[in-house]
Amino acid sequence: MNASVNYVDSNDVQAGAGYQYKVLSNNTNNLVRLAPGSTYADIRTAVNSVDPAEGKVIIVPSGLYIIDHYLEMVHNNTHLIMDADAEIRMNDNENARTFIRNHLRDGTVYQTLGDCGSYCSIQGGQITAPGAIDQDWTVFVVGLAFAVGWEFKNVYFGPINYWHHIELNGSQDVKFLNCQFDGIYSDKGPHSDDYGTEMIQLEPSNNTGGPEKVDMNVPTKNVLFEGCTFKNPVEHPTIPAPAIGDHSGNSGIDTEDIVIRHCHFEDMVVGVHPYEFNNTIVEYCTFHNVDVPVSTAGTNTITRYLKVTSD
Repeated sequence: MNASVNYVDSNDVQAGAGYQYKVLSNNTNNLVRLAPGSTYADIRTAVNSVDPAEGKVIIVPSGLYIIDHYLEMVHNNTHLIMDADAEIRMNDNENARTFIRNHLRDGTVYQTLGDCGSYCSIQGGQITAPGAIDQDWTVFVVGLAFAVGWEFKNVYFGPINYWHHIELNGSQDVKFLNCQFDGIYSDKGPHSDDYGTEMIQLEPSNNTGGPEKVDMNVPTKNVLFEGCTFKNPVEHPTIPAPAIGDHSGNSGIDTEDIVIRHCHFEDMVVGVHPYEFNNTIVEYCTFHNVDVPVSTAGTNTITRYLKVTSD
């Protein structure tokens, strides 16, 4: 059944209780509550109808929502507020292996920092893929290029086959707060024998093999992870698959100023792999059954108050 998007008055904020968000005006199109069971088309309509000058809060109530094509979340000030048991599931087809991309719209590639899809947030809920062990296809749950000011809060990211839950290309001032990432199932990826299947990949925009296909030499910088959990779905995996890191050559453009605080890492070979990172702080974190909590790949890496345990 095709459910319709229910536009409500901006003062009606019953759904999404417990989350703090700002409605920027009293425009009745400024706050959208999706109907339970809304389709991809309904969600896309809500996301694409944002007035950049006004912004929009999109409330996703409890229920299962199937995404059969990626969303282009390219308007600034878009906020997706999900109930805790609302699940957005990426369908098993070629166009649905990414949930959100902010770098491409109608064939236009954005090439300027903050040009589109900035000052946005995803809060609450679950984002999952129909991944199963040994499936041979890639997943980018969220891919952000040239984005500024994103926040992810209280979001659960389910297991994926391989590649990345999050990829940041030349994006800055991004926060991950109290999120949980369940790790990589498969060892079939093109980088399965090295460090190329990070849960979170942080890289500059000059990686022309990345989704933005441009060379702007914009670093990813000022990224905060606080209170997050990173776990693999199998104990003692054999592939490196770091929770946070990078693996590609960046031609001298470093990822900069990364803070990882009060996070928990479990059942992985490498926790943090700050390859070509500069100024990384890892503090007050716990590592359980992690062979290498923090690798020595970066420069100016500070580690302090870490707790390392094993079975």
